[in-house]
Amino acid sequence: MVEPRYDDFGIPLTQSGVSAALWELRKTDPTAFKVRVREYFAVAYPGFTVAAATLNDREKIIWLKDERRTQVAERHNRI
Repeated sequence: MVEPRYDDFGIPLTQSGVSAALWELRKTDPTAFKVRVREYFAVAYPGFTVAAATLNDREKIIWLKDERRTQVAERHNRI
């Protein structure tokens, strides 16, 4: 089992993943990998941002930060 990661406020990050093809892209073009992963999660998980990626022998994890609370607070402060 993977140890959870936390954001700056102590909120656990969400674990997710991407296809094997994207992980292969990380080996050949890390910059393109980052762009594609961010684009994917912008559509698939609105309100979440990519915080980190873990890749080792046992795990392939994309860590996502939930930005929805921040977005709601920002909207309320603008009113």
